[in-house]
Amino acid sequence: MMGTAEYEKGNRQQGGPIVSCFGGGDCNRSTAWTTADGTAYLLLGVTAHPDEGETKYGVADTEYYNAASKAIYLSQNALLPQTVPSIYAANEPPFWLHLGGELMSACLGGSGVDYQAFDNCTKGREDSFGWGFPGATFESVTAYLDISNLNGMWRDSHYAYMNQALPMGTDLMEIFLALKGPSVLIDFDTLMSQGKSFADAFQTEFGTSWQSAAPEIAKVVWDKYQNRY
Repeated sequence: MMGTAEYEKGNRQQGGPIVSCFGGGDCNRSTAWTTADGTAYLLLGVTAHPDEGETKYGVADTEYYNAASKAIYLSQNALLPQTVPSIYAANEPPFWLHLGGELMSACLGGSGVDYQAFDNCTKGREDSFGWGFPGATFESVTAYLDISNLNGMWRDSHYAYMNQALPMGTDLMEIFLALKGPSVLIDFDTLMSQGKSFADAFQTEFGTSWQSAAPEIAKVVWDKYQNRY
């Protein structure tokens, strides 16, 4: 449908085939691609064994979010390929930010104005935090939030980093949304596609530096984990 040229462009940008399924004969993978003319393609695998998130909240909202972020980069002619598969380009927000944005898009889109439904959508975060940070301490949270990780684990979307990036990204995007509203879901993409660094984009968005905000963010994340909310 998108044509060979766009399909191959998507493969190069993502560092692998954009249409693919995990093994075992099932297809529970989804992604999105936006072409140069602004057409968004949502590539949604149909699994025979959907989990609760897929049945109640779906994945279309998540991939629409991904398609929108790609469209922002295309509009600035700023979409760079992943030179190493699963390593984000240097002009993209951290992996945890997009991962948190995906979950927030699904939970907000699927729950509407029903807070209890939203809470149910995100309630698995506590357990997943424990998987990503076994024996979690305030120091381990602080270490993850250190901006020195910007060009390291924050850019790495390999599965090995997923268990940390998902709960951390969910918490951070909840905090960002509470402070700035839903525009924060795409504001970082907008600013970074225009050439701002992540640190500069954060300063523009919140009026303070990441280094100044990180200690307070760490306190909130740690409190959420300890008190399970």
